[in-house]
Amino acid sequence: MDDAELRRRKDLCALTVDRIDRATPSSRPTPRLRFVAEQKSHGRFDHRLNEVKVAVAGVLDDPALTDGMIEAVVAHEMGHWADPESATSIRRSVIVTFSCAGLGVLGAIGIAVGTNVVNNGTLMLMFLAIVVGFGCSLALSPIMQWKDEYFADRFAAEATSADTVISLMRHFQAQETRSLAIEHPSRARRIRRIEVDALTESAPPTAY
Repeated sequence: MDDAELRRRKDLCALTVDRIDRATPSSRPTPRLRFVAEQKSHGRFDHRLNEVKVAVAGVLDDPALTDGMIEAVVAHEMGHWADPESATSIRRSVIVTFSCAGLGVLGAIGIAVGTNVVNNGTLMLMFLAIVVGFGCSLALSPIMQWKDEYFADRFAAEATSADTVISLMRHFQAQETRSLAIEHPSRARRIRRIEVDALTESAPPTAY
């Protein structure tokens, strides 16, 4: 892809951010747009910096992505920007997951102190306590964070179209060699949710 086309696509991203910002009431100021060489999830919204990141590799330099699909990438991240509950959800998720992991470690320490004996049986119990703690943190993470992804998907579908977002998801799904991090639902699950929302004409909640 030549530099002129890459520049045009970057300008398209900037216009999409501006369009959504003007059309969406939000307590946050206009986010900064930054292009990064590579991003595991193709795009990301950083709440702390109020910044939308879009990957060049795999997004802007991919000729298979239409203008609409590129807009959908940006619109999804703007969905996180517009979601009034997203920052709270992230903080809640961090507190809950780290608390579970911490309880596992404390349980292991409690076993060691309570038995006052270090042998294979004690070490096994300590190991199991840690595994249970971290297992609970991993199990709770999707419950705490998946709704944010669904909100952003619905927001992107409203800002572009459901068909465009689904096409984008299927494109990325075909390229994936492994699943995204556990805090993201699978592409297949997200596609089904978008299809259901489209059938029921469900719109995302207004973000204030």
